[in-house]
Amino acid sequence: MFKIKDSFKNRTIGFYLGFGAACAALAVAIVYLIASTKDMSLMPADNQISGMDRTFSVLGFILVLVGALTEVLVVFTDFKFAPVVPIALISVGTGISFYQCLPTLMDVVNGINFFGGNLGIAFAIPVVLAVTIIAMCVASFMDMRKEPA
Repeated sequence: MFKIKDSFKNRTIGFYLGFGAACAALAVAIVYLIASTKDMSLMPADNQISGMDRTFSVLGFILVLVGALTEVLVVFTDFKFAPVVPIALISVGTGISFYQCLPTLMDVVNGINFFGGNLGIAFAIPVVLAVTIIAMCVASFMDMRKEPA
């Protein structure tokens, strides 16, 4: 019989580093959504969610969320490419989120408030996600299981 705790047996520090980074990315994605939410009525015209902070990217959020959840591949399989899948998805989601916050940065640089947006959230989220990406990259070059003795 399959038990989830068996998936965590004989794991190395590389596995736990990647798993911890994926859990952190999942938490950051949820914080990103909560911090940006005001009103959740959809506006299909501009592919944004009405009432969201201007720095919020739906696609970026979805990619980070799916990327964090694909860490399940690493937990339950021994595929060599499995650690790369969450890294790719989270990296693209982080890039999209960072791109979305550039108009807010321009407001600060120019000293005017044209686009608006929460600058703290706009830059804290991509920076924290960049740290998780680096941790996941380091973990992907490490062994995921201990060799049987």
